[in-house]
Amino acid sequence: MGSARETEFLVTLGGRRPRERRLALLILVQFRGGQIMPNWAMDRQDGIAYWPTLPERVQELLVGDMEHLAANDYLERLHFDRVHRCPGCGGHLLNIREVCVECGSSNIENLPVLHHFRCGYVAPIGEFESKGRGRSCPKCGHSMRNLGTDHEIVGEQVRCRSCAISFDEPNVEAACFRCGRKTPVDQCVTMDIWGYRLTTLGHAAAKAGRLFEEEDERLFEPGATIYRRSVFLKMLRDDFRINQRYGIPVSVIALRLIYESADVRSAAERTVVEVLLETLRNVDQIGRFDEGVLVVKLPATDRDGAEVVRSRLAAAVDAIAGVDVRASHVVISDDVSVEADIARAISAPK
Repeated sequence: MGSARETEFLVTLGGRRPRERRLALLILVQFRGGQIMPNWAMDRQDGIAYWPTLPERVQELLVGDMEHLAANDYLERLHFDRVHRCPGCGGHLLNIREVCVECGSSNIENLPVLHHFRCGYVAPIGEFESKGRGRSCPKCGHSMRNLGTDHEIVGEQVRCRSCAISFDEPNVEAACFRCGRKTPVDQCVTMDIWGYRLTTLGHAAAKAGRLFEEEDERLFEPGATIYRRSVFLKMLRDDFRINQRYGIPVSVIALRLIYESADVRSAAERTVVEVLLETLRNVDQIGRFDEGVLVVKLPATDRDGAEVVRSRLAAAVDAIAGVDVRASHVVISDDVSVEADIARAISAPK
């Protein structure tokens, strides 16, 4: 689909019902190779565009659809960048600059601070009067000709050319090119920018030509006993709260699966799940974290018991041809950090 035809197609989506738009987006992302990343767009207020030629109103609608699809596990967010925005107008075009702590002027200069060895006097270079090829010390009057022999540079001081005061550190502010507002950098609005990648569920929906809305489909991935990502993360948060309140142990194991090729993956993933189910108890549960990571929840299991299960799972999956696995314990620190805790566990060195 060429860019002009794609833009025309997306504009027509703006007038369709949400479910139709979202399914069409999944099919479009699949056509694009399974993921879509934003482009920098200086003419737009937020600075990015997924489709540069698309009207901003339609683009906002479709970005909202992609966020909905990500929240329901059809898409996975990919961090693209983080930008600072003006708290006044929301613009992203900011001039980050150092300014005077007293008058706010950007007309400042850095002056080296000199130390005279003979008398120990320390001051900005402007206090040492130029004298021939060197300078003279205002304290003792002796000349200072050779840097490193009779004096040294020990740092810098900032001087404002507008109000003439000196200070050690300037303030840092952001001046908005759009509305002119000046804001301390630490008070600017930050915004994470995301790309999106089809999940297993997204691929299945695009292939089936429908979103999965039946009761079982809301909980599980199609054709498998793997809980959807959002469902499983909620279950983990609930179990953590139960553990904190009642002391009932729960252990979590993350399995990073590495396949020799895409063909091996399509053939072996179902086998991996079957092997896991054969190894686990009927009270244990499997959930999706991302395309290459499954997470296993072991209710009423302490760390020692979980280590036995972890070793069995790793051995069972390693026995499958074309599949390598890295099995790690997940330590959940609190109920709002579950995703970060899983990501930390699977990225930690062995």
